[in-house]
Amino acid sequence: MKNKGMRKTIGLALVFIMLCSIPVFAEEETALLPEGQSVSYKLEAADPRSFLIASRVASIANNEDGTLSVYGQIISYASLDYASITLYLDRYDAELDDWINISYQDAEFTVEEYGKDFMEVPTASYTLTGTEIIPGYYYRIRGTFIAKKDGRRESTNATTDGVLLTDIK
Repeated sequence: MKNKGMRKTIGLALVFIMLCSIPVFAEEETALLPEGQSVSYKLEAADPRSFLIASRVASIANNEDGTLSVYGQIISYASLDYASITLYLDRYDAELDDWINISYQDAEFTVEEYGKDFMEVPTASYTLTGTEIIPGYYYRIRGTFIAKKDGRRESTNATTDGVLLTDIK
């Protein structure tokens, strides 16, 4: 009798543990590109279940003048009603061995404002300058992409590798 009660308790404990466990997904490792490789371009295909986003692009380039060019794009299966591209600029901190977000740029697009053709490949691009962008450090772009059409919403992301910012011109 005692053995049966112990099995039941252990069985309930295992069920409880399985129900309470939370899956954790590891973040993809970002490489630090060698000096001289001034562009990191990330083209990622969408999830096979995607109905709106066929792929997305995130890119960062060292302009070799102390500025960075960043780019994000959604390539859609059809013209979208709404799109949003947010590009987060991260700087690598060697002491922390981690990426620190220092700024972001957000762009929103609607079919009414930009037209049907543009909404098939909404694109955001910027040249970044400023006191927080310092030569001698590695930078990467994390892009968040949102697409909407006919009440359906999809979101995804892409992250570039790290590019060393130089000021040699």
